[in-house]
Amino acid sequence: LENTGNVAATDTNRGRKDLHDAFNRLLALKRQALFISLSALCAGLTICGVFSSIFILATVRYSKLLTASSVLIGNLCLCTLIYTLFVLPVHIMTFLARSSVVGDSSGLCQAVSFLHVTLNMASANAHVVIALHRFLMMRASAKYTFFRSRRFAYGLAVTSWIPSILTNVFPLFGMGARHGFDRKLFRCTFGPPANRSYALYSRLTLGVVPLLIMVAFYAAIYCMLRRSKRRLDTIVQRQPASLRSARRDYQATRICCIACLGFFVFYLPNAVYGLLSHYGVVGSPAASLICNQMQIIGLATNPLLYALFSTDLRMSMLICLRRCRLPGDFIKTGDSSTVKSNSQTAGLSMTRTGARRSRRAEQVASAVLEIRVTPC
Repeated sequence: LENTGNVAATDTNRGRKDLHDAFNRLLALKRQALFISLSALCAGLTICGVFSSIFILATVRYSKLLTASSVLIGNLCLCTLIYTLFVLPVHIMTFLARSSVVGDSSGLCQAVSFLHVTLNMASANAHVVIALHRFLMMRASAKYTFFRSRRFAYGLAVTSWIPSILTNVFPLFGMGARHGFDRKLFRCTFGPPANRSYALYSRLTLGVVPLLIMVAFYAAIYCMLRRSKRRLDTIVQRQPASLRSARRDYQATRICCIACLGFFVFYLPNAVYGLLSHYGVVGSPAASLICNQMQIIGLATNPLLYALFSTDLRMSMLICLRRCRLPGDFIKTGDSSTVKSNSQTAGLSMTRTGARRSRRAEQVASAVLEIRVTPC
């Protein structure tokens, strides 16, 4: 009986051990599937961010859309392009290796973490200067034409980078916080800050303050439009050129507002969570990872949002994609016969307004297609 009891106890312990091993293997498989999914997500965001940023920058540069608003949108695309080219590939390799591929505290890891935080803050500030520019355009552009100039837009674009760099450059020299590899988030980022005042300042300037400023500007624009006693058509009905200009400003403001709101929907949770985690209110690694991925999604999809909501950019994208399906010898410098014939074919089934937008978009697309590159 004693031997039988020992055998039964041994079998029970062996069964528990087998069950524990099976549970650990299941957790390992789930963890591996999670990292593979995160790698695939980052790879898709990299492709989306790179191609949409390059497309918008090329459209703005090689077309007649080079306006003050386009300069600010190009600044936002530049942030996304740098982030998706230099930061996201490191995240992908880190998720696949499940460890730091650039060292825990090496100079390369510090550079990646500096770019990660700086570009996120620069993107938020880029949205703020876009909101400021739209406010000035709606408020005082008729009196002060300098606000419509590209020189003023370039100054705003540079201004969006200055606080981002100055805020995040101090940890590179060991002040305020340190850059390093975070094993909870599996990326190079800020380490635990030694100064809580610096943590509060960096987190507020990272997301909360830009959101409040952006909301204030767009709320002021909305109030200006609501306080108007007459309709836009009756205000400038005797000046068709002014009517078209006012409508373009209104449409541009609406597009910028939608894109800014879409950006901060993904961006704000990570800033609020980081602010709360520094003071010990929350501390879940899973929630931190989810908020961080939401922030990356918002940063990488910004140019695509502008391209989809802007009529000119959307039509140019569709026309370029349509050209990419044709044989490879249609791109010729100065040759506009293909674009002209296709515009005549497409304009037969469109309204008068749609045809005018199509012609303008195809002029933009033809300018983009004059770049000496091979087809897609």
